[in-house]
Amino acid sequence: MIFVRAERSKKDEAQKVLQELYDGTPKVYPRGEMLLFITVKSRLEEDYTPSQRDKFIFNHKKYLGTEDCMAIFGFKDLNTMVTLKTGVKVTLRTLLKSIPGVPGMSRSRLFQIVDPNSSHMCTLITFQQCDRMYIE
Repeated sequence: MIFVRAERSKKDEAQKVLQELYDGTPKVYPRGEMLLFITVKSRLEEDYTPSQRDKFIFNHKKYLGTEDCMAIFGFKDLNTMVTLKTGVKVTLRTLLKSIPGVPGMSRSRLFQIVDPNSSHMCTLITFQQCDRMYIE
């Protein structure tokens, strides 16, 4: 999931670019994944009620939980295309993010985030701390 915020004067231009990019048609997408694009109206923090703010925080914490991170060295560029046995072509990033979890894990997928570190020397993966034994 990505969040894009644009200056009010550029919001229509930003919306047009994102609608053209994430229009649901087959193409090469940034980061290798098609995203759902939803336009939302930005609100000032004081516009939210305390209960709305509490709900946002609850949902955020429920998704993140207690994350842990690990570095994996030796992968090629995460945008490298690989061909599966079925003939389907996906990026290395998509392949890693789609590895299913095993029985007993708190999430249905092995990794939550798969991204290169800032120097592109290794791949950083995140997962729930309680699932560390399954990741190792």
